[in-house]
Amino acid sequence: MKKISVLGLGYVGLPTALILAEVGFEVKGYDINHDLIQSINNNSFNSEEPNLNNLLKTVKKENKFTVSNLLTKADIYIICVPTPKKEKRSDLSFVQNSINLIANTIEENSIVIIESTIPIGTTKNCANTLLKYRKDLNKEKIYFAHCPERVFPGNAISEIKNNDRVIGGINKESTELAVNIYEKFSRGKIFKTSSNTAEMIKLSENTYRDVNIALANELALIAEKNEIDIKDVIELANKHPRVNIHKPGIGVGGHCIPVDPYFLIENVKYKKSIISMSREVNINQESHTLEKILAKILKNKDKENIYFYGLTYKANVGDFRESPALRILKDLSKINLNKQLFAIDPFLKEEKHEGNISFKRKVFFQNNSLIFIMICHLDFENYINTIDKNKQNIEIIDLT
Repeated sequence: MKKISVLGLGYVGLPTALILAEVGFEVKGYDINHDLIQSINNNSFNSEEPNLNNLLKTVKKENKFTVSNLLTKADIYIICVPTPKKEKRSDLSFVQNSINLIANTIEENSIVIIESTIPIGTTKNCANTLLKYRKDLNKEKIYFAHCPERVFPGNAISEIKNNDRVIGGINKESTELAVNIYEKFSRGKIFKTSSNTAEMIKLSENTYRDVNIALANELALIAEKNEIDIKDVIELANKHPRVNIHKPGIGVGGHCIPVDPYFLIENVKYKKSIISMSREVNINQESHTLEKILAKILKNKDKENIYFYGLTYKANVGDFRESPALRILKDLSKINLNKQLFAIDPFLKEEKHEGNISFKRKVFFQNNSLIFIMICHLDFENYINTIDKNKQNIEIIDLT
């Protein structure tokens, strides 16, 4: 059985590595995080991702999966490292570092697969970079492909196994080799294409959602000015068979939607771009939300305590990356309101106090307060139904 090295053991890399080990590959996980490697090796690692902990124990017990801070020779290299946004452009330093490491160990007839989200042309550029480092290799016998991840945190194992996948190689041989690997565990359909097309598909998927949310947010502003309930507008507009308006909110967060549009247009210069304007609309939504919060607080000076429910980037997911709620609260903390502010989310790792804001995990409130719902976890829905708003002098403002 072929040996696989998975570079990057984050929310995509680790479950991918475990699934590959589960179907029989000999898999070694590589990561620069020494604490992570140590926790996996000494069996103290614990993930909130469903089914991941049990799968990790199983493949480790069967000696199909090991981890290390040192990258060793493999037949297949799968890159699952972050590609964060840096000044409205992609930061490919982690991908480049991975290519540098692979160049030290790779041999002919090996394939490199990039799952990380990357700008158009990156897979080909990585292949060229590796071959510059290793002039001894026959370029016809080194294969590269892009298979963009499609993972929803909190359901990673199921999504990796069941979602349809797009795989694009730098040539036909690369595509076929990559498809042969993913066919071993994928229950979804696999669609073959070129590496450039696969890169653009991933970016387009999340850009579509960002643009649609921007439309929803702009419609929400118009509805607000006309004292119309935007939820009614969207619900009834979506009854049309060819309309699918997304939900507005306090902004756009997460590791993909607010980041990928920049990757798509970073090398394209337009005088006007729907994509860049949509980004501006969604960013400005945070400022508008802050203004609404301040106006409500000032209007209710008698309210003693202010609560903010939900700090993750979306409901029922313990992911705080690019969270609009956290950015809004950071700006709010700079304003002297002479109020006690509580930010509450059951997914917080720890409770803390920053400035005039107390961050708590347990849902609670006191009488004579304002409650702003930033993100509505299921726990909040159940809890809010127990509140007697009139008797306890509570006003609940749903910002979702």
